[in-house]
Order: sequence, then structure tokens, then C-alpha cells
Amino acid sequence: MREIKLPISFERIRGFTRIVDGVFHIVNYDEVIRVTLGEPPSAQDTDDDPYAFEDDHHEDFYGVTDKRPHLANGTHEVSYDFMPSQNETTVTVRAPSGTHDIVFPTRSGDWFVATLEDEGRYLVIAEPWSLRLYELQA
Repeated sequence: MREIKLPISFERIRGFTRIVDGVFHIVNYDEVIRVTLGEPPSAQDTDDDPYAFEDDHHEDFYGVTDKRPHLANGTHEVSYDFMPSQNETTVTVRAPSGTHDIVFPTRSGDWFVATLEDEGRYLVIAEPWSLRLYELQA
């Protein structure tokens, strides 16, 4: 498992979309950012209205919505217990290579999600002030 450094800073995000074909969107209160995964990953602002974008993509949107995360696939399983009053959440990843704990700082108790994406190739962990992306090995 390796963390992928994204070329953007995060400021009070509302959420993000599923990763499809190496592309996903991060939505904050002012803008929608399109992230394309590659070596290196790239990010670009779009002209989309954040609230309209969220409404249009509600089935694929994690964050302020109640969308349930993907916590298991054929090779990986993710578990966590988000406590809004705590300063961190531990995400446990069970993989063929062993069990890994990721301690993720939480600055806000508004929402938290950890989800397996793109056929289980990636793990996204996010809260309003931070988003981390990990590439998982099979």
C-alpha cells in the first residue's frame, strides 16, 4: 500500500466522487476539482457549480451525503469506527500482505469516510479538512 500525494490543498471539502477510470472529483464549498490519477497525478479546477455537481452526482458522492462506503472486495477489507468527538480515526486495512492501521487526523466531526474505489485498487480516506489516497497492491 502506498500513499499517492495529490497536487492540491484541501479547504473544507464537502466530499468526493467515486474513482472511475482513474478520475474523480473533489468538491468544496466554492469549486469542483477534477483529479486524474497517473504519474504524477494532476488536478484542475472545473467550471462546475459545487452544489449542482453534488446534486447531479449524488449516487457516486461521498462526504456530506449518507452514501455507504465500499468496505470490502475480493482481496481487501476496511474497517473503522468514526467518533465525531475524537481527534483521529484509525482505519484498519486487511490485505493479502497483512493488516495495516492508518491513523487519520480528524479536525471536524461533521463527516468521515474510508472507501475502496476503482475495483478495490484504491483506498480513499477523507474528512472536511483532508483527503488521502492510497494505491493498494493485490
